[in-house]
Amino acid sequence: MRCTSCFTSIVRMESLLGLYKGVAIPLTTSVVTEAILLSLYGTTLRLIGGPEESILNIHSGNVSLKAGALTGLASSVVDTPLAFVTTQLRMQSKGIRRLDEARRLFTGPFLFLHQLYQEKGLISSLYKGSVATLFRNVVGFSVYFFGWDFFRYLLLPASGNREDLGLSI
Repeated sequence: MRCTSCFTSIVRMESLLGLYKGVAIPLTTSVVTEAILLSLYGTTLRLIGGPEESILNIHSGNVSLKAGALTGLASSVVDTPLAFVTTQLRMQSKGIRRLDEARRLFTGPFLFLHQLYQEKGLISSLYKGSVATLFRNVVGFSVYFFGWDFFRYLLLPASGNREDLGLSI
């Protein structure tokens, strides 16, 4: 399906609001998630023996990749249930022609979690798709944090002092 036909199909069936279905959870948690990821990455770097000044060490790419992979592994524990709930809420009106015809099964994540707990058990259901999320996070965060350290290395001033980077990095 082409991008334009997908876009027009969503707008036709669910109005413009259909484009934003399920976006509340990621928007409200993204700042906290990023802070936790950066903190987890720093902790992982220290645990695997990476130098505190890893961006000053040209051999730190290997350490960045390993620490990023471990960060992705740890973050999957939280990320898998969030992705599952978000996906289920987005897909609940699949096949419905118009939004006013939709019989909403869930009005939000907490009602969905409550019903999931009553019908199927919470833990086993929330971790459906964990292999895909684990693969995405391990590979993705390895590349992400390698790039993070690489660009921090490129931005270092000639003095090579980390403090000269400022607060923004």
